[in-house]
Amino acid sequence: MKLEYQNLIYETIAEKKEDGSLAAKINNEILKYKFFPITENIYRIVSDQNKNQILYLSSDDEKYYAFLNGQQIELQKYKEKDFEINKSEDSLNKLILKPPMPGSIVKVEVAVGQEVSEGDPLIIVEAMKMETTLYSSISGIVTEVNVKAGEQVPADKILIVVEKNRE
Repeated sequence: MKLEYQNLIYETIAEKKEDGSLAAKINNEILKYKFFPITENIYRIVSDQNKNQILYLSSDDEKYYAFLNGQQIELQKYKEKDFEINKSEDSLNKLILKPPMPGSIVKVEVAVGQEVSEGDPLIIVEAMKMETTLYSSISGIVTEVNVKAGEQVPADKILIVVEKNRE
C-alpha cells in the first residue's frame, strides 16, 4: 500500500512471520522492528534491542492515524494522481504532461513530430525507487519533448506536449 507523509510517497508492505509477528518494509527496506498484533488496531512493537512499545492504529477513508509514545502521526492514503492536463480553452485538444511527483526520467518513449494514439506510453519516470509509465490521454502529434533520460525533474516540469491533429 502507498502512503503519503510530508509530501513523500512510501510503499509499505507487511509480511506475516512464522512466530506470528509482522515484518514491515518501507520502500523495500526491512524495518528493524517486529510487530505483534494484540488486537486489530493495537500492536506491540519489539525493537532489535528487545525494547517494547505499543502502537495504536486507526483509519478513515483518507488517512491512517498512528499513536506511538504519546505522538500522533497522520499518514495520507495515497491515491494515484493523474498527470496534469492543460486547463485552457483548448484542453480537449492538448495534453501537457507533468510528472506525478519530483523524480528522474528513466526513458523517453516518443520524439517531437511522432504521432501517438490514446493509451500509448510517452515516458517512464522514477520517484521513490518506483518507476511509473505515463500514457497519452489523447491521439495526436508530439509537439514538445522537454527532457531526456537521466534528468532530474521537479513536479511542475512540463515533460511532453501532445496536440490533437487539426482537421
